[in-house]
Amino acid sequence: MNELNYIKTLFQKFLENRLTKKEFKTFMEWMDKDNTERPLKLLIDQYLESENGALFSAQKESQDASERIFQRIIAQIEEEKKTPQIKKKVSSKKKYTTFYVMAACLTIALGFVFTKPLFTPPPAALEKNVDPNAITLTLENGNVEVITENGAKKIIDQQGNVVGEQEGQRLNYQSQKNTQKLVYNTLTVPYGKQFDVLLSDGTKVKLNAGSSIKYPVTFLEGSDRKVVVQGEAFFEVSKDEQHPFIVSLNDLNIKVLGTQFNVSFYPEDDEINTVLVEGSVALYEGVETSKPLTLLAPGQKAEWNKFKKEVRVDHVNTEIYTAWKEGVLMFKNTPFLIIRQKLERHFNVHILNEFEALDTQQYTASFSSGESIENILDYFKVDTPFSTSIEKGAILLSQPNQ
Repeated sequence: MNELNYIKTLFQKFLENRLTKKEFKTFMEWMDKDNTERPLKLLIDQYLESENGALFSAQKESQDASERIFQRIIAQIEEEKKTPQIKKKVSSKKKYTTFYVMAACLTIALGFVFTKPLFTPPPAALEKNVDPNAITLTLENGNVEVITENGAKKIIDQQGNVVGEQEGQRLNYQSQKNTQKLVYNTLTVPYGKQFDVLLSDGTKVKLNAGSSIKYPVTFLEGSDRKVVVQGEAFFEVSKDEQHPFIVSLNDLNIKVLGTQFNVSFYPEDDEINTVLVEGSVALYEGVETSKPLTLLAPGQKAEWNKFKKEVRVDHVNTEIYTAWKEGVLMFKNTPFLIIRQKLERHFNVHILNEFEALDTQQYTASFSSGESIENILDYFKVDTPFSTSIEKGAILLSQPNQ
């Protein structure tokens, strides 16, 4: 990996607060060079144009507006009293400004004030001030409807036609007739919740916490059945040899005819994971080509790295990757860094870790749906003792008191 690609990786991890001390030092040293201002600005611009930067971009109506937001964020950071070592490292005017641009992006990405929600709703929901902890359905015309758990309602299109209905914790579109035009809905599920969709072809989809799916209200006759996913979802695809089913995640497309599989790709992830339970799937980078990246057999997991553009296939216990459907958290030789990310999504909490060695510890464990976050953390303390406290609404992990 060349230097710029490596810095891009560090930049993404910086935004996600996942840098190790060594990586942070490398990143700050790169920023301190004289020729980094232009590539750094490019990285920031790319972030602001991405889906993860949608919240900031929606507010960035002009350069003046951007400056006001920027100054407000700087004020927040000043209140946090950054360490003298960091200020010394970026003491020059150019580097001082550069550091705060970076810190501003970090503030936007993570919600520096911990009273803000972990999960960023879709832009349409933000514009309408929808509760960020609500399940939302964005219609073709941009209208956003709040989906109350265990509720019942009709899904109405622009012409007043019923295109689907809510049946408790599931949206059902199966009764819809074929049309000549693709009309999309987008279901967004915040952290701490799950929800199901029954698509018009009979395909069943379960969305995990912090996930979204964009799908046609009705698939077109003679065309592929294509949906777009961010986060994690489990599919039971209705078999139809004439209409392949395609799941699009970032630059990766997964093509199936009829099968059961799990996909996972959150914004903070470096890899897109596909775990096949039943049937077969083909993975393609970008648009579908004559030669897939790989074909999966049941019991295999494909891990596609979005930076290296490489895929790795392993044989796995599929239950580990699908247990979440039943509310069970299951880990096998998993670093604590990954575990706490999953705990954040599952319980809709912030978990900040100041005990660096803890993140590298690997664990094999299973927790039922009834376990509380406090009990789960207590189990990990038995192996590697650490202290917990509540700071600004976040759970703070630190080295145990001596």
